Amino acid sequence: MGGIERGTRNPNLSMMARIAEALSIPLTILLSFDPQAQDSDADRDLRSGRRKP
Repeated sequence: MGGIERGTRNPNLSMMARIAEALSIPLTILLSFDPQAQDSDADRDLRSGRRKP
């Protein structure tokens, strides 16, 4: 995990799925990127530490 955080390792899809599960968020949030998106509910949830029900 530390290598991913430092940017020295790239996670594969199965690792990303495990990270999403640990964060209790859908994998699609980790895989999505919209540079024009405003502050979404998902972003606020991730920053505040809230998890999906």
